[in-house]
Amino acid sequence: MSLDQYTDQNLIDELLNRRLEKEQGWDNVEYCHDCARFKPWTRRGEPPADYNPCGLGHKLQFRMPEEWEGPHAEHGFYRRICSDRAAIEPPAPGRRPPPAEPPRGRPGWAETHKPGGKS
Repeated sequence: MSLDQYTDQNLIDELLNRRLEKEQGWDNVEYCHDCARFKPWTRRGEPPADYNPCGLGHKLQFRMPEEWEGPHAEHGFYRRICSDRAAIEPPAPGRRPPPAEPPRGRPGWAETHKPGGKS
């Protein structure tokens, strides 16, 4: 990646955005993975450059924890203000949650040993 592809105004805007982020802190940030419209990348390999995890196509920012914050700090895609945020609905009582994604492998692959079964 080269900075030559950005204009001077893009670089100045980025510096200003970073300064504002530091001043505002991370206390009131709502992360997008808590929104019903969030679409995580579930396919193999790296996501394409134009991948957007927001179901409505909003421009998102990404926060990576600093070294001193450790691996348990909040991080991920976020928007400071999003009027389209939708709460994730819990499953109705007595209904099973949707099945997990099936294992990926060669076509026709089936599990030969069932956990908890007789050996």
